[in-house]
Amino acid sequence: EMKGSAIQVTDSLDRCQEELVIDSIRKNLGVNSEVSPSFNNLCNILESALNKFGDDIYSSTSSFVFELLQNADDNSYALLPASIKPQVQLRIFSDHVLFTNNEDGFNASNVRAICNLGGSTKTMGPFIGHKGI
Repeated sequence: EMKGSAIQVTDSLDRCQEELVIDSIRKNLGVNSEVSPSFNNLCNILESALNKFGDDIYSSTSSFVFELLQNADDNSYALLPASIKPQVQLRIFSDHVLFTNNEDGFNASNVRAICNLGGSTKTMGPFIGHKGI
């Protein structure tokens, strides 16, 4: 059993604030708004490039496990009591994989970062990954 909270939000966003963060991301990305055909073409080109890039990076069928472990290693565990060590749990089911850890949880900056290619909140330093992909 995992100790600590994998769902806790570190900057104490309440449900309303969480929705405002998501709404601002959607607005900045132009989601649910009219876009020109040339913008759609650009999006298609970017999507193709990202698919190719992803295929090259994750050529092994087990690469996703290493990516999950890397992300868990890069997470913040500052809110855990000193008596509890960071943990991960990987459970494999017939129709899905469940990977959990007892990290601090996402804050608004983390949510914005995962919605922005290259917008990682990680910097060069003690992290395994910092590419923002």
